[in-house]
Amino acid sequence: MKKIVVLDGSLHGKSGNTAGVVEELLPHLPGYFDVDWIELKDVADFSTLEERLRDAYGFIAATGTYWQSWGSPMQRFLEFATQWEGKDVFLGKPVCAIVTMHSLGGAEVLGRLQANFNLLGAFIPPMCCFVYSHLTQMAGKNAEGNDVWNLDCLPTVAHNFQQAVDNLHQYIAWEVDRGESVTDVWLKKKKPSAMKRLLSKFWST
Repeated sequence: MKKIVVLDGSLHGKSGNTAGVVEELLPHLPGYFDVDWIELKDVADFSTLEERLRDAYGFIAATGTYWQSWGSPMQRFLEFATQWEGKDVFLGKPVCAIVTMHSLGGAEVLGRLQANFNLLGAFIPPMCCFVYSHLTQMAGKNAEGNDVWNLDCLPTVAHNFQQAVDNLHQYIAWEVDRGESVTDVWLKKKKPSAMKRLLSKFWST
């Protein structure tokens, strides 16, 4: 068995949206992974986690997006984790990053989260990250195949995380739209309302 640690930095822990995405990811991981899920919101003293983190082969860092940043539990954890920078707690271990958001800010949070763990000494595998938005879920089937993150990306994320944990490095890529649709103009402009047309006439006089 290889232990991996979920560092759940969201405000709602296992009852939140971020946990739901992590739960969608876990079945795609091999059965010999032993998952240790830590709800950071419930940890009063992060020093008590040191041995649990040191024993891990890899980490899933997960958070929601709150005012363009990660959750306060993740912030408190990262502040404390400064003392583990470059130590065997994180050094050379892969980190998979999972971020949820309503509509905006998730990709920026993802990039900063990966950078912080990398600076602590962790390894960031390729395409081993995921941002999922409420808007994507609302789009449903219309989001599939449109070069946006959707739940169909999770098997790729899980594969690359497993490859990194097992030190195999045979990575794969999720489907990428390289066709003409990449440069298509997708914005659909609304026709001006009757009031706007009336005002336009008024302003032009």
